[in-house]
Amino acid sequence: MQPSRTKQRLTSTIVGGAIWLCCLVPAALGHPIKVTRGTAVVTNETVMMELRISAEDLLHEPYLIPNEAGKYELDEIRRSAQTRGQAIRRCIVVRDDHGQEIDGELESWHLSWAGGATLGFNELRQLTVRYALRFPLKRSLAYLSFQQDVSRAAHANSTMILLAVRVGDEARRAIRLTSGGNVEIVRLARESHVEAANVWSRAEAASRRIRQFVQSDSHRTVRAIVQMHDAGVRVSLFIPMGILETWMPVARSRVDFLTAEEQDKSEQQIRAFISGQNRVLIEGQVVEGTLTDVEFLDIGDIGGSLEGAGRRLGFWTTRALIRLEYDSNRHPQSVDLKWTLFNSAVLAGHVLIVADGECLEHDVSRYDPNLNWTAD
Repeated sequence: MQPSRTKQRLTSTIVGGAIWLCCLVPAALGHPIKVTRGTAVVTNETVMMELRISAEDLLHEPYLIPNEAGKYELDEIRRSAQTRGQAIRRCIVVRDDHGQEIDGELESWHLSWAGGATLGFNELRQLTVRYALRFPLKRSLAYLSFQQDVSRAAHANSTMILLAVRVGDEARRAIRLTSGGNVEIVRLARESHVEAANVWSRAEAASRRIRQFVQSDSHRTVRAIVQMHDAGVRVSLFIPMGILETWMPVARSRVDFLTAEEQDKSEQQIRAFISGQNRVLIEGQVVEGTLTDVEFLDIGDIGGSLEGAGRRLGFWTTRALIRLEYDSNRHPQSVDLKWTLFNSAVLAGHVLIVADGECLEHDVSRYDPNLNWTAD
């Protein structure tokens, strides 16, 4: 049966209109937001951040549409740029070493254009918009944390912000803030001077190696220490709370903090979750682990201290330290561990094996989840 002439005309109108719209706005449909790049300079008084975006990204603003000639009005571009700047300011979160958010401000923004009052699409995509954000620091800090929280603004935001961060006169380090809400830590306090390694005993060297391993990428990775001792094996797991939340909900009244009461409730969840994870064999025999302790550590802590017990902690810079004991009543000669702590956010685990004052790093992954150790 042939379609009616009315339906044919309607179809032609819809298709023709769609083609006209796609030609008029070539990047507004299906345009991925580009990576935002910038710098952050940290001094004793402030964090000064400069971000750069392509003006093409402003096509995601709801009122930036071309005129009848297919051009974009400069006034509307500027209006969109200012709106985007306020959205960026809301979405970039900087916190101090107590987990408290630092109020920032959009200090200025700049769009350099010396042409006429309208721009074509190709002219628009060649423009760069620069934003300067300022975060005042009211006291001396041990570290800062950075995050992109896209839920804070209705406008489209970057899939990733690449920041080159410089603290004082130190070399810059690159951090990546994704739309997934990851948190990056930048330490401000300098490491104290230590004596040369050749004067350390084996025990001192192992202790320092453990501290270095635990603090490396401490809030982006899951880490474990597998330590051999006279009665068996001790496994210490270090899991950032933000990563732990990808396995189980962590209830809290304020998203940025974890109170002492909330830590107690989370401990019960953690114990239930960890139970049965990571099978351990000592000399070929399966040994059931005993979960002896759960601690909540602030940045810089590696455990073994009650200094932080009972205090409110910043959620994004807190790690759970979970200790498990696998008893064999004597020093093990061989240990096999099958790592099971994987999900879409945790593709690998980083393990430090400690035995008789010697340290050996080993990574586990979905492709190779096994750790095998044998005494010399």
